[in-house]
Amino acid sequence: IAPILSEEEVFNVFAGIKSLNDLPLGESLTVHFGQFIDDSTRQAQLTELMSEATPELRLLLGGAAKRTRELTETGIRKVNFLNLFVTYTVDEGVEPDKGDFFDRILAGGEKTWYQLTGSYGEVKRVAIQEILLEAYQRGFGKWQRLLTNQIGLSIQPMSEAEMRYETWRRFNRSPLRPLNRVIIDVHGGSFKEQQISEVHPKSYLLESEVPVAHRKWVKAKGRYTGVLLFGDKPDVEGDEIDELFFLHEIFSKETLYDTELITQIRRGNSSVLKDKMSSLTKQAQNAARYASEKGEIDVGASLSVERAIDAQTALYQDEEPFHTATVILVHRPSVRLVNRACADLQSYFRRDGWVVREEEYAWRVWLQTFPQLCWDRLLGKPFNRQRTYVTSELPRILPLVCNNSQDTDGFEFLAEEGQCPIYLPLYQRHFNTGIFAASGSGKSVLMSDILCQLLPYRDMASTVLEFPRKDGSGSFDGLCQYLPEYCTYVDMGDGDVGWNVVEPPNLRGFSRKEQQERFADFKEELLDILVALVMGFKRGASLEINEDTVRSILLLVIETFYEDVEIRERFGTAFRHGFGSTEWRQMPTLVEVLAFVSLERLQLSAATGEILKTLEYIKLRLRSWLESRLGKLLSRTTTFRTDARMMVVALRGLNNDTDASIIGSLSYLGAFRRSLTAPRSVFAIDEAPILLDFDPLAISVGRVSANGRKSGIRLILVAQGIGSILKCAAADKIFDNMEVKITGRVHSQSVDHYVTHFKYPYGLIAENASEKYGINHNDRYSRWLYDNGSLVPVRHYPSAEIFSLVANGMEEASLRRNFWQSYKGDRVQGLYQLTNQFTQRKTA
Repeated sequence: IAPILSEEEVFNVFAGIKSLNDLPLGESLTVHFGQFIDDSTRQAQLTELMSEATPELRLLLGGAAKRTRELTETGIRKVNFLNLFVTYTVDEGVEPDKGDFFDRILAGGEKTWYQLTGSYGEVKRVAIQEILLEAYQRGFGKWQRLLTNQIGLSIQPMSEAEMRYETWRRFNRSPLRPLNRVIIDVHGGSFKEQQISEVHPKSYLLESEVPVAHRKWVKAKGRYTGVLLFGDKPDVEGDEIDELFFLHEIFSKETLYDTELITQIRRGNSSVLKDKMSSLTKQAQNAARYASEKGEIDVGASLSVERAIDAQTALYQDEEPFHTATVILVHRPSVRLVNRACADLQSYFRRDGWVVREEEYAWRVWLQTFPQLCWDRLLGKPFNRQRTYVTSELPRILPLVCNNSQDTDGFEFLAEEGQCPIYLPLYQRHFNTGIFAASGSGKSVLMSDILCQLLPYRDMASTVLEFPRKDGSGSFDGLCQYLPEYCTYVDMGDGDVGWNVVEPPNLRGFSRKEQQERFADFKEELLDILVALVMGFKRGASLEINEDTVRSILLLVIETFYEDVEIRERFGTAFRHGFGSTEWRQMPTLVEVLAFVSLERLQLSAATGEILKTLEYIKLRLRSWLESRLGKLLSRTTTFRTDARMMVVALRGLNNDTDASIIGSLSYLGAFRRSLTAPRSVFAIDEAPILLDFDPLAISVGRVSANGRKSGIRLILVAQGIGSILKCAAADKIFDNMEVKITGRVHSQSVDHYVTHFKYPYGLIAENASEKYGINHNDRYSRWLYDNGSLVPVRHYPSAEIFSLVANGMEEASLRRNFWQSYKGDRVQGLYQLTNQFTQRKTA
C-alpha cells in the first residue's frame, strides 16, 4: 500500500482490510517486512554496465557505484521487502488418533493390505502428489483471489529461486547455491518431479555456519539478532488512518535499519469469543455491583465493563476476531550494538510495555519466524502469547504500508520515507517521462545522470534537443566533450553543418516487416516537414493554395523518390562505404527531390489547373529554401556521425520563428530517424515549451508520444513547468501518454496547474514550491516528486563526478574549461582532478 493515497484509495484500502474477515478458518497469513543496508545487487548491476565501457565512461559509472556505497555505509540507502506467506491444510485419510473404532480398523487394514501387496510406497506417493496438486489448484488460487481481488493488494508470486533465497539469506552471506533436492512443477494440472541430490535440506541450507542459540539473542551469519515482540496492544492516537500508517511512520526513520517485522494472523471463532466476552462482562458487572453494595467504587471493574461491551459491539458489527503475533528482529554485528538498537527501537513506541524484548528463549521465537521451516505458530509455544484483535484493529500491526519500487533495475532514486531505491527503468520498459522543475533545481544534473547510465547499452540510441545559453554553452556539451566515443554534439548555429533531410534511417538488422513499418513512419514525418517548408509553420487562411493538395502531391513525390532505382542504389552505396567516404558525400539530398516535382516523374497524365498551379508553387518554395542559409543546411549531406549512442542537438542561431520552426523540425526528424535505427531509443527535449510552441512540431511530438511504443521510442520532456505545454497543439496526446512524471521545485503560481491537471493533493505539491525544496548543497542531493501511478517523494543523489562534469553554473563552467585545457590528453585524469577540486570546495 503506497504511503500517499487519495480519499478514494483510502476508502478502498479499508474496504479491502474488511475482506480479511474471509480468511479461511484454521489457516494463517504471515506478513514479513524487512529493511537492510545492502547494496550488493546495485553494485552488481553497475559493475555489469562498466564491463564493456571505456575508461572515461567507467569513471562516471564507478562514481555512481561509489556514491551508492557511501549512502549505504552511512545508513541512508536501505533496501526493503514485503513478503506474504499463507497456509493451506489438506485433510487426507483418517488420522491415527481420530475417527471411531471401525474407522481406525478399516484404515489399518487398508494400510496392511497395501504393505503386503508391495504397493504401499506407490499409493503413498500418489496421495502426496494429490495433496500438493490440491494445495496449488485450490489453496493457492483461493489465497491469490482473496489477496488481489478482495483485499486489493498488488502481489507477485515468488519464483522457485526467490523462495529459496528468502530462507537462504537468513543463514548465509554467500550467493544462493544451486538447488540440490527436488523440483516439483504443478503447473497445468500435472505433477513433474525431479530429484537432483540426496543431500539433506539442512546441509544445503547451513553452508557457512550453524546458528548459535542464546536466551537473549541468536547469532547467524556472523551477526547477532535481538528478538522483540508486542507485549500489549499499541494505543494509536487519532483515527483509522493513523492506525494504518502507525508502523510505517516508525520504520521510515533513518536510524532504523537491518530490522525485520513479522506479523502472523489467524481468524478465530467469533461465537466462542462472544461467549467469553459475555462471561467477562458479567464478572465485571458483578464486581462493580459488589463494590457498590459495600459503598465503594471499583474503577477497574467499571472500565472492564466498558471495554467488554465495546468488544462485544465490534463482534456484532461485522468484525471478526483474529489471533495475532508480532515479532521484530534487530540485527547488529555485536551484542553491545544489538542491545543498544533494541533499546532505541523500544523508545520509538510511545508507551513502555508495548514492545518488549524476549530475554528467555529468543532462539525459539526466532525459529518460529520461519513460516517455511517451522510447524509452530508464531508465539504459540511453549506458551501461548498471541493476542486477539478484531478486524478494525489489524492495520496497526500489519506492515502493509511502505514505499516500494515496481522495478528492480534502472536509474535509481531514493525514497524520502524509508530511503529505499525507486527505479526508473528506461531501458527495461517503455514509457514516456516528463521532468518539470524551476531553473536551478537540478534538472540538468538529473538528466545527464539518466543519459549517462543509458550509454553502455549498445541497442539504445539517445537524442537530445537543447537550447544553449547566449554564450554557446549548453547543459550537455561538457558530457559530449568528455565522451566523444559515445556522444555527438551538433551545433545548428554552425554554418558548415550539413544535415541531409532526406537521408533514410539505416534499418539493417531489422526484419522486413519492421523495416517497412519504420520506413513508413519516417516518410510520414518527412512529409510533415516538407509540407511545413512549402506552406509555412504558422499557416493562415490567406493562401490560395490548398494544403490537402500540397500534401497529396508531396506524398507522391516522396514515394516516387524512394522507389527510384538509381536513388535507392546511391543510398545503399553510401551506407555501405560509411560516413565520410566519397560515396557518402554523393548521397541524394533535397536537391534531387526537387527534380521529382513534375508531371512526368509523378505520372500525372490528367492534371487539372489546380494541380499545375500547386506543382509550380511547391517548386518555387523548395527552390527558395535551397538558396537560403537554412536550406543549404538541409540540402547538404550529413557532416557528423549519426550512429553515436547519444547525439545532442544545440538549437542555436534561431533568429526568428521561421528559423526556430525549420531547425526544430529538422532536429526532430533527425532524432526520429535515429530512433528508428535502434530497437530502443530515447528522444529528449530540453526546455520543451519553446519547441512545442510551433504547432507542426507539437503535433509530431504528440504523435510520437501516442505511437512511439511500436518503434521503441521513449519520449522525455524537460521543462520548467507544465503551463506552456498545456497550451500546445498536442497537449492532450502528450499528457495522456506520459506514464511517469518527475516534479522538482516549482513556482508557487504554477501549483494550481499540477492540482488541476495531475490531480496532486494541494498540500503535497505546495511543498514543492517551498524554499527548502530543490537542491541540498551540503548533502548533495535534489528533491523530486516521483509519479508512476503512485506518488513517492524521492531524492536524487548524483555522484561527485557527474556533478562536476555537468554543473552549469557560471563558476562551475569556468572551472571546468580551465581543467580541460590543462588535461587535454588525459580526460580521465582531468575529470578525477576536477572532481577533487569540486569536493574540496564543497567541504571548505
